[in-house]
Amino acid sequence: MFSKIKNINKAQEGVMNKTWLDVVKEFNTTPFLFVGSGISRRYMGLPDWKSLLKHFSDRLSDDPFKFIGMQIEAKDDLGVVGGNLQKEFDARWISDPAFRTNEDWIRNKVLDHCSPFKAEVAWYLKNIAAPQTEYSQEIDALKELCKDHLSGFITTNYDDFLENLLPKTFKTYVGQDELIFSSPQLIAEIFKIHGSVDKPETILITDEDYKKFDKKSAYLAAKLMTIFLEYPVIFIGYRLGDPNVQKILSSIVECLDEDKLEDLSKRLVFVERNKKLTSEISVSTLSKNVGSKSILMTKVETNDFQQLFNGLKLKEAGCPVRLLRIFKEKIYNYCLSTKPSKNLIVNAYDSQISESKLIFGIGVQQLPQKVGLVGVSSEEWYKAILFDDVLPFNADQLLTYSYPRLKSSGSLALPVFKFLKEAKEEHCNIKEVETIKEFDDLLNKTIIDERNKRKFPKTIDEVKRSQRFAGDNFYHGLSHLREENLDVEALKQILIDEFKANPNVLSKKSPSFVKTSFRRMIRIYDWLAYGRKSPKDNPSGNFGEKREG
Repeated sequence: MFSKIKNINKAQEGVMNKTWLDVVKEFNTTPFLFVGSGISRRYMGLPDWKSLLKHFSDRLSDDPFKFIGMQIEAKDDLGVVGGNLQKEFDARWISDPAFRTNEDWIRNKVLDHCSPFKAEVAWYLKNIAAPQTEYSQEIDALKELCKDHLSGFITTNYDDFLENLLPKTFKTYVGQDELIFSSPQLIAEIFKIHGSVDKPETILITDEDYKKFDKKSAYLAAKLMTIFLEYPVIFIGYRLGDPNVQKILSSIVECLDEDKLEDLSKRLVFVERNKKLTSEISVSTLSKNVGSKSILMTKVETNDFQQLFNGLKLKEAGCPVRLLRIFKEKIYNYCLSTKPSKNLIVNAYDSQISESKLIFGIGVQQLPQKVGLVGVSSEEWYKAILFDDVLPFNADQLLTYSYPRLKSSGSLALPVFKFLKEAKEEHCNIKEVETIKEFDDLLNKTIIDERNKRKFPKTIDEVKRSQRFAGDNFYHGLSHLREENLDVEALKQILIDEFKANPNVLSKKSPSFVKTSFRRMIRIYDWLAYGRKSPKDNPSGNFGEKREG
């Protein structure tokens, strides 16, 4: 069935005495495909980034040297070319009705505040895409592969080739924000991190788009980290030096120690098209410098992707991918407890179960400690107070497994009252219950003394207008407001807006005094919204009672 598969010998690369089939057999689970523009060009006849920009430059002028001039002006930075082109195109589109493509879809997108340039780009790509008949067998092989042999896709492509190819059970996340502020299951999913033609406002095509993208890259890397550490990741449709690949790999690799890097290297595969090969697949080991570190990966060369896809069919999910997604999304979080009960319990991450097999059981049992739960960071914990879908665990799980680990690691205080209110079980180990009984218990002595001795703003709006608390001092200023001057919903919206504008506000990248003040305000919000309950509203009496006097 498979043609001969040979190895490449290069002095600078280690020889891999394995075939492509051997590589696939060693995968711990079904892989993710990381798909680049080469796939869209090969299967849908779509242009690359440079050709796409030139097409729209030609719409502005029939001068054959216009685009060359734009490249020279931008020093061959296509992001800068895209930014300059968008400005000129948008202005022309708005001022000249005859210049516009006469389509309601485009006009409606512009009326919804989308850039005319991006709307026209999306419409153009949607309408010129056409399956390339010479590769129909490869497309069919990929389509067949998607049923039970792939966990999902990551792509920087805008087009809808994957959505049209895959079963409707695959869920698509478009853009960086949609992925960051959601809880993907990592089963039967497509992550379109550079936007989509169906949502043209999300498309990354200008230097400003990429600057905004880079500001949130740490959170995107955190979301993708799980995929890279738990799944084989196969890059296909990219050049080896593609800057998109470099940036993503760099943000992930820089966070890993040597042991994790070694694990990662076993899962990374880079597929490169080699026109000199016909039906052969060449396999070698490639050493690649990524950021300040070097990483090994498997390099595969072929000009016959059908053979590549057929080889991947050797790795099959123990259950159809579409069903795995349903099980994980609908059942896993139904009930998870260390106490036997009549409820259904699903333990999807039992370390004692081989990664190559799926075990699904119905019964009552004592569950072991959850690695994922004890690995929850304080940053994730704080964020989960404001966003409900940050962590795939319920309140009882977090308080039972995550809380002790965070406290032992040095977290002096945590916002806990939201989780206590949501919990169905008793949690007598929560230290904050005893130490935070009134508003001022959330503040340090310095803040209380400053507030009592000095004249401070009385409302949130006054803090916003205060020169003293401008910029990075804003949240420090908020912490001086008295309980009666804090509107809970207004405070929540301020904190959410800050996360959206600055996703790194709680990370190491944020100045320590800003991070400290921001955490304090989340603890204040948590207590105001969920902790200050009267005894009658809280029959268990385990949190939030106010002191007498």
